[in-house]
Amino acid sequence: MKVELENGLLKANGKYFELKNIRGKEVFQEIEKSKVTEKEKLVRELAKKLKDNLDREVVMREALRRVPSKELKKIDKLLKSKKKNYKPKTREGHCADMLIGNYILPVVD
Repeated sequence: MKVELENGLLKANGKYFELKNIRGKEVFQEIEKSKVTEKEKLVRELAKKLKDNLDREVVMREALRRVPSKELKKIDKLLKSKKKNYKPKTREGHCADMLIGNYILPVVD
């Protein structure tokens, strides 16, 4: 059985599940695939409408403020390096983060 996290939901054997609290107990409840698809479509549509209002520099500054100074110096050294043996890239999953070399910078927790 393959279990993975997709669109913020648990996916196992092609079925989606979300964690619910039922009578004080945490249980995984199945969600119809059509509802997951519908929600993802709406999320993408809203993101497209809102992205022009996002100040990327402010978001990155806030993310970098959470990083310890020692790690900031490592990131600075990587970014100033003459060798381009890294490529910062945005990753999706249970949170959005950026991979810079071997360092993972959480952008959204």
